Amino acid sequence: MLEIKNYTKYKAELYPGYNQNNEHQLTCVIKAGYNFTDNGELIPLDLPLPIVVADKFADETNRSNLLAASEIVPYKHKPELLLYGAAQIPKPELANTIAEDSTAPKDQQIEQPFQSEATLTIPKNKPKLVLALNNVAIPSQLTPICDTVVIDSDKQILHLIWRTGIAWQIDDSRDGKLIIKDDLA
Repeated sequence: MLEIKNYTKYKAELYPGYNQNNEHQLTCVIKAGYNFTDNGELIPLDLPLPIVVADKFADETNRSNLLAASEIVPYKHKPELLLYGAAQIPKPELANTIAEDSTAPKDQQIEQPFQSEATLTIPKNKPKLVLALNNVAIPSQLTPICDTVVIDSDKQILHLIWRTGIAWQIDDSRDGKLIIKDDLA
């Protein structure tokens, strides 16, 4: 059995699956969360939000707004940037008057689109993983990769999601510990 010993503020879980050769493995998914200010300062969350294990929709699955995407997808072609937020119509009564070829009323037209001056810089710290069998650390190549960045502009929250595969059979009875620490690179 492999258990997690997490010494970070990150959320970490193990999920069973398969590698690219169709062999059993565990995937370690690690999620860090930060609040961000209007000037782009990142403040670590005291308690990370749970890892999203399935897509969440506002109403009917695949036919309504996506509220949150699964964060445990095992294979990705490239890194993902997930952006959540809401656009607000200045006057709700105008919502039904918008047509494909219309423009905003003269008193609501602007010279340029809204722009934010805040720049969010991805933190350099990342999780460091150590695999121990029978309380002895073994040399391993467990290098988590940050392959997903989630930004919720309404809540002003940024999440970083790292993943790494671990060659571990589901029925493996060895006493294993996956130790997760902060690596301030």
